[in-house]
Amino acid sequence: MGDKTLLFLHGIEDDDSDRSWLEALEGALRRDGSETLEERGFKVLAPSYLDLLAGDEPSEDIRPPYTYKRVSEQAEMEAAARYWLRQSELERALTGVPRPSPGPLAVVPHAVAEVIVPYVFEQAHRYRNSAARRHAIYRRLIEQLPPEGDLVIVAHSLGSVVAADLLYHLPPQVRVKLLVTIGSPLTLEFLRRHLNRLKDTFPFSSVESWLNVIGHHDPVTTSRSEEHTSELQSH
Repeated sequence: MGDKTLLFLHGIEDDDSDRSWLEALEGALRRDGSETLEERGFKVLAPSYLDLLAGDEPSEDIRPPYTYKRVSEQAEMEAAARYWLRQSELERALTGVPRPSPGPLAVVPHAVAEVIVPYVFEQAHRYRNSAARRHAIYRRLIEQLPPEGDLVIVAHSLGSVVAADLLYHLPPQVRVKLLVTIGSPLTLEFLRRHLNRLKDTFPFSSVESWLNVIGHHDPVTTSRSEEHTSELQSH
């Protein structure tokens, strides 16, 4: 059957070394009467890459193998159909969960955000502008993943941008059962210009479903969600 792994990808400034995110998740599972991750057989990985977002740029730029390959147009269409069916099932499961409408920050122009980010979110700026930093992060993450099995990715803030990149470099026998993005800045066009999805299709054959969680007044997401996930999935 292969391994079952949950990979947590942190955001800027804080890699949550105390794993408070895991404590909150396990607590929610127990309150719901569900099995914990350990009881479900999941291994939890939460590697830090803060050091690669700070200091000098890595001296070498070694891009990890690009493992996503389209087998055929027919196979890709079938995989996409399965993906959207799973998304519909996920949406039905979330019936009744409040969905925030666009908040006041949703009107912030992308051009304004692009000017502000280098000063407010320096690590995000470094990630976007340095292929060497990005590739070093991917290599560190991939080295810790099993060669095959099921993978759940929980990605916070800049971690969601890392996840969108990482999908194209995963071991070929690893299947992403669920991608959860929280507080994702992928709505900001300039933070996704480098993404592989601009050159290739969304990897439907590797990802089963995607849940994006936003906050009404979150300055990172600017209260947007549907448009950026749709863009990523439609290419």
